[in-house]
Amino acid sequence: IQAQLIDFEELQDQLVLHSALFFDSNQTSQEFLQIMDEIEKQFAPLPFYRVDKQSIKNDAIFSMDDYQNLPIVFIFNPDEMLAESYRQDLTKENLVQFFDIKINTKPKTPLIASSMEEIISEPAFIQFEDQNCEFCNQTALTMSIAATYLNIKTKIISCSLDEDLCDQIGVYNFPTKWIVIDGHPTVTDAWSVQLYIDAYKFEMSEREQRKNIKIERQEKLDNLDGELNDDLFDVMNQTEMDQIDEQGDEIIQDDRAKKDEL
Repeated sequence: IQAQLIDFEELQDQLVLHSALFFDSNQTSQEFLQIMDEIEKQFAPLPFYRVDKQSIKNDAIFSMDDYQNLPIVFIFNPDEMLAESYRQDLTKENLVQFFDIKINTKPKTPLIASSMEEIISEPAFIQFEDQNCEFCNQTALTMSIAATYLNIKTKIISCSLDEDLCDQIGVYNFPTKWIVIDGHPTVTDAWSVQLYIDAYKFEMSEREQRKNIKIERQEKLDNLDGELNDDLFDVMNQTEMDQIDEQGDEIIQDDRAKKDEL
């Protein structure tokens, strides 16, 4: 099994699910190319292509800013109409995970939500759309792949059918996408599977930090209440001791008075 070396112009005609490696045959390490050889074997029969910077036919694409830091691995999914890239931390482990998510994850069908209660009832990706949204089906699929991988739900709100709900929330641009965690929605501009996953993990981390801050604050308040109660207890004890001392003084004075009388 060997990836096909191809020019970018030819690659654009490949409209089936496939992967493409953009690399520089003069600079990309043999170690990395060996990793890609192993991945190609692991995920066969997925078509794999390689686009070399050293080919004169590829000068135009490699002159663009987005293609300066090589290598770059792409997976093109025609159902998403998206070529998603993986550029950083190009270890075998990370690449295998990337391919596994994109190739083997079978997205679950999104749920239809028609109320705010349904929207925020559980962790989920939310997409608001309307009938004129040209790319909403593709973005919903990308979102669903990420949601399935994260084991959460994807929910769709049709603003063509639920205009009042969308007006109430204030959603007028489509698609509008939310991440819901602990009943709290956050707008996201994620557009790829990996960005959805990263955004969800970031929001989870943020929510966890907020929870920890609340716990710390409550503990400080509890400790402060305890200190105040201890101080109050000390004041009460001192008052009681003062009363006892006063009573003792009175008894001593009475005893002395009786002795004087005798």
